[in-house]
Amino acid sequence: MTPSASRALLLTAALGVVLAACGANGPDSTGAPSTGAANVQGGCTLTPTPGGDDLCTSVQLQLVRGGLKVGDIERGTGAAAQAGETLTVQYTGWLDSNDQLFDTSRRSGRQPFTFVLGRGEVIKGWDQGLVGMRVGGKRRLVIPPALAYGSAGRSPIPPNATLIFDIELVSAAPSTPTAQPTSLPTAAASPTPTPHP
Repeated sequence: MTPSASRALLLTAALGVVLAACGANGPDSTGAPSTGAANVQGGCTLTPTPGGDDLCTSVQLQLVRGGLKVGDIERGTGAAAQAGETLTVQYTGWLDSNDQLFDTSRRSGRQPFTFVLGRGEVIKGWDQGLVGMRVGGKRRLVIPPALAYGSAGRSPIPPNATLIFDIELVSAAPSTPTAQPTSLPTAAASPTPTPHP
């Protein structure tokens, strides 16, 4: 092999290594930016929501339990959220597989979302991932299917989807107790339960 052919071969190999290394945090085969395993990298071109939720924001994530990954984008200065409290949040959700936005409370005409933490009113990833978050803060959750909608999915979320949420904690307040019935209903008086979506 001639010296110039050897140099060309080495240059081609080096260029291949550089391109492969860049591909690790670059776009996937769909052209959408990759979120990475433990750190969501900036440099992508997605359009942020009106409230500033931006999947391109770099966030250091920590694996907690059940495959849930949690990272604070901004640490709040208010009280820490506890199970049983009523939380009001702004949120944006993306599919991890292609970074497609599937829902946001920040769209025009939408209101912040309110629920009781830890009562199963939301997916398990939210119930687990928002405990300890401080009011005024913003947190990213990367939620595996087992803590989201599982193998069934829920339109527009496909089956076995990993979800990414940016959640801003607007307020946390003690929940109002649920009214207790004054007498127990009989089996004949009980309505037929209806399945919830």
